[in-house]
Amino acid sequence: MKRIILFTAFILISSLSFGQFVRIGDLLCVQGTDTITVHIEDYSEGAIGVVFYVDETGQHGWALHPQVQAQQIYWSYECELPWGLTGWHSVREAIYDLDGYDNTGFLRAASQNNHSKYPGAWEVDYEHGWYWPALGQLNILYGSAHIINNSLKVINGTMLQGPWIYWSSSVYGFDNDCALYSSYSGAMGAITKSRSELSGTPLSIRSIRNF
Repeated sequence: MKRIILFTAFILISSLSFGQFVRIGDLLCVQGTDTITVHIEDYSEGAIGVVFYVDETGQHGWALHPQVQAQQIYWSYECELPWGLTGWHSVREAIYDLDGYDNTGFLRAASQNNHSKYPGAWEVDYEHGWYWPALGQLNILYGSAHIINNSLKVINGTMLQGPWIYWSSSVYGFDNDCALYSSYSGAMGAITKSRSELSGTPLSIRSIRNF
């Protein structure tokens, strides 16, 4: 009994010391000069994102921007593989690409300030931590779409549902004129970078950030 009491006390002290664990669906909020996470039931104002992934620490992860950054946008008219990016040989391999932050940085560097070269990399607020997600990050996002949508509804965000199809920052390596996309239905694939829609649905950009 004594061991149980001591263990319980340790858990309570740990929780007080390190803060509450973050949950999928929590909101990323600005409070004064700080950016904090808030459980949806405790939310009042200041949301800038919705948590869709939490790492093993229970304190850090990724958050989705409440709104779409660009609609009906092409990936690029360039055929070369930008320096630093991996050219994935299949969608199955590309879902392991979780490096959207680095991808965005490489694309912005390769643009040499020509925003029309890789426009998606410039639609995101990179200077403030937002970036163009990789295919693997979009795949994880859609895995919790029903939870994310509940939170987006509370903050009047754009829901993860049809007809949105999002470009990822991941490149298809067999043919450098293709890039990878993901949709709410779970469909993923590679299409020509110069396209701005798929079967009549606009291809769009939605940013995420680390916290």
